[in-house]
This record gives sequence, C-alpha cells and structure tokens, in this order.
Amino acid sequence: MGKLKEKILLLYHPTNDTLHRWFVEGEEKAGSLSDASSDSEEVVLLLSGLDVVLTSVELPATNKTKQLKALPYALEESLLESPEAYHFCVEPGAKKNEFAVAYIAKKRFADILSACQQARLTVSAVFPSVLSVPITSPAWGLYVYDDTVLIRTSNDYGVTSSLESASFLIDSMCETQDPAIDVYNYSQKAFELNHPELRYHDCHGDDLMATFTVESPRFNLMQGEFSVKSKNSRSILFWSVSVTTLVACVVLQLGSLLNQATELSSVNQRLEDKIGVIYKQHFPEARSVVAPTYRLNQKLSALEVNESQSGFYVLLAAVGQIFSHQENIHIQRLHFESDHLVVGIVASDFNEVIELKKRLNESDLKVEQSNVVKAGSNVTTTLTITRRDS
Repeated sequence: MGKLKEKILLLYHPTNDTLHRWFVEGEEKAGSLSDASSDSEEVVLLLSGLDVVLTSVELPATNKTKQLKALPYALEESLLESPEAYHFCVEPGAKKNEFAVAYIAKKRFADILSACQQARLTVSAVFPSVLSVPITSPAWGLYVYDDTVLIRTSNDYGVTSSLESASFLIDSMCETQDPAIDVYNYSQKAFELNHPELRYHDCHGDDLMATFTVESPRFNLMQGEFSVKSKNSRSILFWSVSVTTLVACVVLQLGSLLNQATELSSVNQRLEDKIGVIYKQHFPEARSVVAPTYRLNQKLSALEVNESQSGFYVLLAAVGQIFSHQENIHIQRLHFESDHLVVGIVASDFNEVIELKKRLNESDLKVEQSNVVKAGSNVTTTLTITRRDS
C-alpha cells in the first residue's frame, strides 16, 4: 500500500494558473493546480489581497446575532456590489463591539474552489496570505516575492501591493506612526524603504513557502455556505436517523406545547408583518427586511443633520477650492459621515497626490490616505479629510 500524501500549503496566484507556489517534503515548487495535485490531494490555500479584503467595523452595542446581521450593511459604502454578493468571515476585534472582517466576492471564491476541484484538489482551509506573514507585534512584517509585497501590520490586518507602489503605500500608512518593519525579500529585485527602523533578514528565493505560518490562523474562509463537507457520511446518516427518531418522540409527548408555540408564532408573524410595513415605508427600495432596528436607528440619526450639514458644507468648500487647482486629479466618489469627508480620486501620477496632500495640510485640514493602486500611469487612492479642530 502506497504512502499517504501529506496536505500541502499552496499560495494561489490570482491571475496566472502556472504561477501557483506550494511547499511539500521540504521543497518549494511552482506550477499549475494540476501540477500540485500530483504532490497531494488536499491543500490549504493562501489567497492574496487582490481576492480577499481585510477591514474592521465597529457596530452599536446589541446582541451578537443582530450585530452580525447588520455587519455587511455597515460596510455597504465600501463594496462594489450589494452585500449579498460577498462572503464575510468575522472575528472579534481589538475593542468592544468591534469586529475584524475578511470578505471575498462569492462568485470569485466559488470559481477558485471549482478550479481546485477540477484539478482533483480537496481544499480543507483558506486563509488570507498576508495574515500568514509572521510578525512580532508591534513590529510589522513585510514579504517581497515576484512583483508582490505583503504588508502585515497586526494580527487581523494587512495589505497587498505591487512592488512599484509599495514604498508610496508604506509611507502613507506610516504618517501617524513609525513601527519597526521586518523585511523579508524573496524576490531577485532590490527593495529599499526610507524608514527609520528596518530589520532586513537574509532570504533565499526558494524558502518563501517554508516561512509562511498558519499555526494560529485567523479568518478561515471555509465556513458558512462554503464550509467543508464531512467525509464521514455514514456516521452522519446514523446520527441523523437517531436524532430524527428522538425529535419525533419529543413532539408526540409535547403536543400541547407545540400548539402554544404555534399561537406564539402567529402573534410573532403579525408583529413582523407590521414591522415590515414600517420598514418598507422608510426603505422602499429594499427587497427584504434586514436588521430593522439597526437600519431604522441609522435613519433616525441621519435626521439630526443641522450640525452635520454645517460641517459638511464648510469642509466641502475648503476641499473644493483646492481640488479646482488640481487639473490632473479626478474625483471618483465622495462620502461624508461623522465629520469625515472620504474622497476616492484618480491622479496622473504619485507626485500629483503628494502635491494635493500638501495643499490640503497647508489649509488646516487633516488627511489620511489608504487603498493605493497604480494602474498604468494612473494612481487610484482614497483620502479621508477632516478639519483639524474636529
């Protein structure tokens, strides 16, 4: 009888099926999913930041079930599609009522799992690759391989960048802090940063996969509708029959309680119908009633706009005057909430963004930058702008 093949760790390439990497029996390999299946039938996948987005959200204090129902809608402004199009994985955050979140488009995730299945690979777990970069908090961990840079800043957060954009992105992330950064360069290209505390580690290109760690993994995306189906089907069938028999006996013994439950269910349904009528009056575009307490409270809060609108117009006037002098910068989206003006922009190059931030800071405004992506000659990024006295 042949030796059983061990489970392998596979770094999934988001755009090229011939550039996946995996580690097996002390050796790093690269190739297609079909190539990987010759080494093992079971894999743990690591997905890049191009597929999995990491973020955090703070929700109003209530029971956890209601918070989890409301969570996708709290992120709705940052999603490209409706919340129903995404698969969310949630972990407790660092603060009370805060949640760390990883999410991926359901269709994209299903396509990845289908590709593995077609290559005869069984996926047992899926993690964001950036959270497999080892860190010693509060220091950051930074991996460089091929043309990709993984930047892990905490147990629950990290970003993926191209090699070309990494230095600019890290400078933006370090505007309010100067953490030590452990740099592991597994590429054959030079990588340098202008940062006060860098700790470079000796690396060899073929050792990348051996250094990823999933000993204490966070955000296993194989849950909910994507959870791994058990192989012990016979055992499941046995227990299903046993439980069904037990439930039937309980139902026969508790007929009177069932009648009472039916009456209570009828009352509850009438209440839900009334809530639904009120909900539809305030959200006529909604297709279903989701987290009504949270969303109605949001709308009530939105009615208290006198002070908020005043802050919005003052901030918009200051920002608009500066943007009018930046001919090579175009606004993609604009959102105002809690005295913060969030502006998504497209600039012709990095220098245009730097000049814009300089002009905003000189106008007594605070600017935070995130989500930097360079596509061709253009730079896409997000600025969060507030008044210094807010």
